[in-house]
Amino acid sequence: MPAEPAMLTGLGLEWEYWMMRGEFERAWEVSDRILGAVAPRLDEVRGKRVLVRCEHGLGDTIQYIRYAPLLRPLVARLLVHAQPRLLPLLRGMTAIDHLFTWGEEWPNGQYDVEIEIMDLPHLFRTTLDSIPGEVPYLAVDGGAAPDGHDSGRLRLGVQCCCGDWDPNKALPAETRSAPREVPGVEVVDLEQGLATPDVAATAAAVLATDLVIAPDTMVAHLAGALGRPVWVLLPYEANWRWMLDRDDSPWYRTMRLFRQDAGRQWLRPLERVLAELRRIAPEGG
Repeated sequence: MPAEPAMLTGLGLEWEYWMMRGEFERAWEVSDRILGAVAPRLDEVRGKRVLVRCEHGLGDTIQYIRYAPLLRPLVARLLVHAQPRLLPLLRGMTAIDHLFTWGEEWPNGQYDVEIEIMDLPHLFRTTLDSIPGEVPYLAVDGGAAPDGHDSGRLRLGVQCCCGDWDPNKALPAETRSAPREVPGVEVVDLEQGLATPDVAATAAAVLATDLVIAPDTMVAHLAGALGRPVWVLLPYEANWRWMLDRDDSPWYRTMRLFRQDAGRQWLRPLERVLAELRRIAPEGG
């Protein structure tokens, strides 16, 4: 196990420990103690005008915006305050009545209850069996393969870099170069996806691939939310959301996980990725 329970609880991370183990019910007990009256309960949002705040990373918003269609039938109106880069993508969600971003007029008097987007699983007391896992739940125009795509080859979108929050998640350059040596594979660089001002453009690029390979970044969440096959390479001490000892994710049905072992090197998971690419790539491509 990458982290000892005593260490996590001692640091006030008991919630993450139970989420890592997939024991969501125990995590919500911890959340109830920590959040108390701060986070609303389900009976407190029914029939109300609810404002969802997206104040964490882009990947967090993409992962948890799946709850908007689940929440909307229960409330009178659903407002979402989201990151500017996500607006073109989220505008396609009919469950959202009012979408706005930084610098825009705050809708004073137009909502009754606020909730942080990462508290939505807690609001619904989500379990492993009740995760709203249907994909895709996001859509974008312009997802057709661009001119020049060889339909006889596996079109592989690759992203290696990550943000500054956790540089240990970044993948080695071989993740981009090595697949080019696999017969039948065409590699497309998705590296600009983290910096582009419009995530919808990255979504269109993802939809034009047959498979995405990425670290734990916004691009991986985006591919999963769009229902594209995506292989995510994880560091040994991976984020709690990927849980432990799993090569799949209940959050994204089209996702596979390739983890570092205790040696904390990328060679082993990269070798497994290349072996799988050789297995699925078109013969004679």
